[in-house]
Amino acid sequence: MSRNLIVVDLETTGLGPQCAPIEVAAINVDTGQVLQFVPHVDLSKVSIEPQAFAINRYFDRGVYQKMLSPAETASMWCKVSAMLRDNTFAGSNPAFDARLVAGELTVQPTWHHRLADLAAYAAPALGRDPSELPGLADVLAALKYIDATPVREHLLKLQAIGWSVNAVATANGSPGKLAQRLRQILRGQQTCAQSTRDYVMWLDPELPPESGNPFVRKWSEYQFIGVPDHEAARRMGITYESMREQLIRNGFPRSALLLELAREE
Repeated sequence: MSRNLIVVDLETTGLGPQCAPIEVAAINVDTGQVLQFVPHVDLSKVSIEPQAFAINRYFDRGVYQKMLSPAETASMWCKVSAMLRDNTFAGSNPAFDARLVAGELTVQPTWHHRLADLAAYAAPALGRDPSELPGLADVLAALKYIDATPVREHLLKLQAIGWSVNAVATANGSPGKLAQRLRQILRGQQTCAQSTRDYVMWLDPELPPESGNPFVRKWSEYQFIGVPDHEAARRMGITYESMREQLIRNGFPRSALLLELAREE
């Protein structure tokens, strides 16, 4: 019988045996069905690890305001159970999540006894040895995804002196869906691409937005004092590839050395 792959992700009050799920998301990779909810939990009766709340920012993001009633929560767990029935439970560290989900169900779990660890699944496609059991952080690093926390902190500093998300995107030439990606980071998204980081971090959090293009002004200043483009990238704290893209977007020539460094990056 064919089974669907159901990816489950939980945010919890900690990692201990008495912790509880505080955010639940599940997606059927084969059908596209998505289930998301904030379950009811009495925080006075479960184990709470401060570090877990610092990471998932449950209160900072206002997630607690979306908490369901006990009856609504029970109904959603029934839907999770139906979604997983006779299918494959998958996730990052799925054994941990499966144990918590099983503890919330009123019926015996009916998903397949073999769980699917997404990090192990991803390893071969990334040229990694699955027997090394790469963690999710390793997979994200291979995909050039990084921790978005410093980016979010830098964005908040920029907003404090008058920068809007749209202004940050405009300063970078509004590539793709940058404004949308930045808003997701501000809402608590935990990872982002290296290029997204570079679009934010080169902006000085002590200089308010001005008219004109900030990159053009900064690059013009570097040109005036004879700083080459690859060195300007280093001083701005961005990758050579991001510098190359910015120069192309704003109509500036690129040095052969910059292009070579960007290829080798």
